[in-house]
Amino acid sequence: MEIIQKYGLLVFAWLAFGFLHSVLSSKIVKERLGLSDLNYRRLFNLQSLVLLLAILFYGGTLEPAYFLEDVKANKAIGLMFATFGYLLFKLAFKEMSLASFLGFKIEESLELITTGIYARVRHPLYTATILIVIGFVIFTPSYTNVVHAICVLLYVIVGALFEERRLEQLFGNAYTRYKKKTPFLIPRPVW
Repeated sequence: MEIIQKYGLLVFAWLAFGFLHSVLSSKIVKERLGLSDLNYRRLFNLQSLVLLLAILFYGGTLEPAYFLEDVKANKAIGLMFATFGYLLFKLAFKEMSLASFLGFKIEESLELITTGIYARVRHPLYTATILIVIGFVIFTPSYTNVVHAICVLLYVIVGALFEERRLEQLFGNAYTRYKKKTPFLIPRPVW
């Protein structure tokens, strides 16, 4: 019972985050708020950041219990995963504007990106998130981090599926063709 109380609130917080993130990214909510695209993006990112920090803060208050011995090998492997995730983020943002993504600049044109890393995987930002989350669990193998990871991984997969629907509506046949030739989350090898 103590475990349910301990991690139940953490799971609930992640569910609330996922629900709010999905609802606030819907076209209906965007239209009803009546904000400019730039201000909407800023508000969306701010609420996401505040909720994410609150969840991580709460997780940090939980007494850590480890399922693996905390050794240097875990740290090295965890850092490798997180580093690959970080590098994948960098590759993804080479093809798109980080300033527009964060709401610091108006997105000038909306076009389907199929070059660079996007030629190898449709959702490199989600793949990068998965790698970083796995890296954190390996780096610090606590049950709290496993709960964080499971919640994030489930949300990333659900989010990617919702994103697929949105992109199909936005780009039509161009996205359908792109989807047929480009893997979902696991990048196609370069060779």
